Amino acid sequence: MYDWDHIAAYDIPAVVDFVRHLTRHRTVAYVGFSQGGGTMFALLAQRPEMARIIRPFIAMAPAVFLGHMYSPMRVALAFDGQTLPHVPGEHLLSRQLLNDAFQYGFCRGVVGQEFCSIFLQTLHGSSDSTNNTRLPVIFHHFPSPSSNWQMAHFGQSVVTGKFSYFNYGSAEKNLAVYQQKTPPEYPLEKISSKLKVVIMHGNTDSLVSETDTRKLISILKTAGVPVIEHKVPKKKWAHHDFVTGMGAGKLVYDSAIKYLDLFTRDY
Repeated sequence: MYDWDHIAAYDIPAVVDFVRHLTRHRTVAYVGFSQGGGTMFALLAQRPEMARIIRPFIAMAPAVFLGHMYSPMRVALAFDGQTLPHVPGEHLLSRQLLNDAFQYGFCRGVVGQEFCSIFLQTLHGSSDSTNNTRLPVIFHHFPSPSSNWQMAHFGQSVVTGKFSYFNYGSAEKNLAVYQQKTPPEYPLEKISSKLKVVIMHGNTDSLVSETDTRKLISILKTAGVPVIEHKVPKKKWAHHDFVTGMGAGKLVYDSAIKYLDLFTRDY
């Protein structure tokens, strides 16, 4: 079983070390979407020295604070946060079963594509950039299985509105791990001012809301981190649009490349 804490403590540092060893570069650029952004912020809060290595960090709709999530997923995740720490195994259905149902069933034909488009936007936010003809391909890969504890961690963040370590579901278990009855918050205020970070966000993201993104940016700026904010210049730009939205090349990725180019010098 694994959660954000494990990804931040073990997976990301291992990948960064591997890339540095392979390329012989002192710095590594990191682009993280959603949970990929949230876990990097968790790492940087625990290990401020990483700010000298991660140059730059481009965070696309980073899942840090989720207390103002207004997607219907909020209800399910809140339930998950209380129950899943006690349930072994994977939470989501078999990838093959679930994805085949969408790819070869629900998302076929004009009517099916419209249904899947509505379903996706209901979960991730209103969008006028969804490519309906590609939905069978998208749902071939989404959703995919994850650890129970990952889903529980999301749920705990939704309920508390905090960016905290994993809650093991009892005071006794938390005491054993954290020496306190409730999990501590990640110390975002300790992130080094040396960090070069770009936060990209959309207008209609119902998972990582505007309010929660503003909270993150405010904390970073208070800590002296020079945040570059990039709001996608589109009236409707939802969570999934960062990955699958029509026009993402010009609206997101071209800009991301420009930001990467700003920090190509190795320090």
